[in-house]
Amino acid sequence: MNAKKAGRPKGAVSLTQITVAKLLEIINHNPDAIITVGKVWLDKQRKPATVLIQDGDSLPSAILAQLQEEEEEKVQFTIS
Repeated sequence: MNAKKAGRPKGAVSLTQITVAKLLEIINHNPDAIITVGKVWLDKQRKPATVLIQDGDSLPSAILAQLQEEEEEKVQFTIS
């Protein structure tokens, strides 16, 4: 006898998409309404997107800055 599986059926999803206009309609345009959102999604919204434009022949400026800092930290000396 097969045991009945618990949880969501195969292929079911727990997320759906909704427009902000529809959401506002559902909450009666209440600015104090509490909406539950996923933590991962919220964290992504808080971090600004970074866009790197590179010509393919040069290093990105962030990497160049790191390399320059490393070069400046080197101590030069001679042994005689």
